[in-house]
Amino acid sequence: MTDQHGQALERMGQLIDQLDNIGMSMQMPVPAEIHLKALRESVPEIRNEVRAIYDQLGGEDVWSLPS
Repeated sequence: MTDQHGQALERMGQLIDQLDNIGMSMQMPVPAEIHLKALRESVPEIRNEVRAIYDQLGGEDVWSLPS
């Protein structure tokens, strides 16, 4: 396993933990607006990091391909 691959796996594990924490926080009894605000802030950031890892590991850019 290359160092780049190992680092990517480590970061993916951190992102999974972050998603788990978000899921658990959704169980807290707070107004829905607070949950939505947290999701709107965190989900795009996590998505961008996952996409960057995918690109870094040589994944094909299927999101920019013509349909």
